[in-house]
Amino acid sequence: DGLQVILLSDFSSYGSYEPSVFFGYGLTVSGNILYVANGTSGLSLLDISDPSSPSAEGSYNTSGTAVNVAVSGNYAYVADDTKGLQIINISNPSSPSLTKNYPTLSKANAVVVSGNYAYVAEDSHLEIINISTPSSPSFKGSLSLYGLDIEIKDDDAYVATSGGFHVVDISNPASPSLITTYSSSDTPWDIFIEGNYAYLTLHGTGIEIVDISDPKNPKSVLELNENELLDSQCIYVDGDYIYVCSNAFYRLEHECGDGILGPNETLGTCEDASLFETGTTSGAADGSDDGSGNFTSSSSGGCSLRI
Repeated sequence: DGLQVILLSDFSSYGSYEPSVFFGYGLTVSGNILYVANGTSGLSLLDISDPSSPSAEGSYNTSGTAVNVAVSGNYAYVADDTKGLQIINISNPSSPSLTKNYPTLSKANAVVVSGNYAYVAEDSHLEIINISTPSSPSFKGSLSLYGLDIEIKDDDAYVATSGGFHVVDISNPASPSLITTYSSSDTPWDIFIEGNYAYLTLHGTGIEIVDISDPKNPKSVLELNENELLDSQCIYVDGDYIYVCSNAFYRLEHECGDGILGPNETLGTCEDASLFETGTTSGAADGSDDGSGNFTSSSSGGCSLRI
């Protein structure tokens, strides 16, 4: 187990980092540093200035189980399971330090940061936290729901939940309101928003693409249930390709003709549409693009990616 770096230009293995203990529940990249929510080992920072040879930069052992991480400025925001939201100063990557531990309303499963707010998907709430002063975070608003993962688009939060996702109006952070709940054929491991589409990895089912151009009325565009995709964990979209972490890494060409696959189209209906396997991994996988043509993925538990 460990971290694998995949070169996107030809999808070849490019580098790896294999310590004795590595969970990789959630990854995000900022600059030349890869931030890893590393389970019971807390937050791990890896120097990826040379992607072919990632190296340990620093770490902070949180009090809980680090399952997801977002970075904004000099701070990393760690969803730390039953220990809430950990705010960690990363201005010195070799020696990160705790700024504040914020006790969330329930178990913290995922976090994204937008502007002055951290949005935390929890076991019983979507919680919005004012982080304008990271050393003194404060409660802003909440909505009762079950959240597994979260993405933000404009004034809406898309919260993965059991059997689909919630669309939540966050235009007023003090009073978030439910717009609608979309039902999928299975529970999403991960949700990724690109343009007017939500991309879901469905546990044991494959992946689903949902049109969210009208947030009040999401519509399924396509569900892909190829055997290679049944164990999909994380998903990332870049241009014409969907990158999927399963028990192997896959690149799926998803655009054909005048746009994305239509509701009655499958891979076989698109000229040159193809699925590429680049190698097997052990266990689940999580991944993130560092913005320079490299894709980093962990080969242990987890499913959320941030870019």
